Amino acid sequence: VHKKDRVCVEDDHIQIDSTPVFVERLDGRQMGCYVCKGKEKRCFSVMYSCYNDWRRLLSYAALKIDPETIWENPEKYKDKPFFELICMSDCEGAIGPVTSKKLASDFKDFSRSVKKIIPELIKEHGFYPWDDEVGIEEWLRMYSSLRKGFTFASDNGFVKFG
Repeated sequence: VHKKDRVCVEDDHIQIDSTPVFVERLDGRQMGCYVCKGKEKRCFSVMYSCYNDWRRLLSYAALKIDPETIWENPEKYKDKPFFELICMSDCEGAIGPVTSKKLASDFKDFSRSVKKIIPELIKEHGFYPWDDEVGIEEWLRMYSSLRKGFTFASDNGFVKFG
């Protein structure tokens, strides 16, 4: 339930917002306060710098290019896997259920090859802080968590950044 003029201070509320350039990721939903009654609210957080490093490695793994190239040429990459995640603010905004469903599918489709690709890319490019076995396992845990988050959000929910 959307509460347009309500401040989100209660435990069962969540504030959803977006920057103008990424507002389409809300899938037609309005910005504002949403009540989460009857729905499970799942949260996890990662450090800003770790997330950016994680996303950089995802960009190389899935699209074989750095994220800056995608940011500079969004029209060229808009139909590619993980585009909506790679070309998104890392500290604010939200992704709605339709886009979440697309991203959940990207995560599922890529999950078979990701375990092979990631160690190879790290070895080739030396992606710090993922450049050892512990780092690789942590990267894969974040991959799994985000996959679950987007799958969960596909059922009328959001993935919120910030």
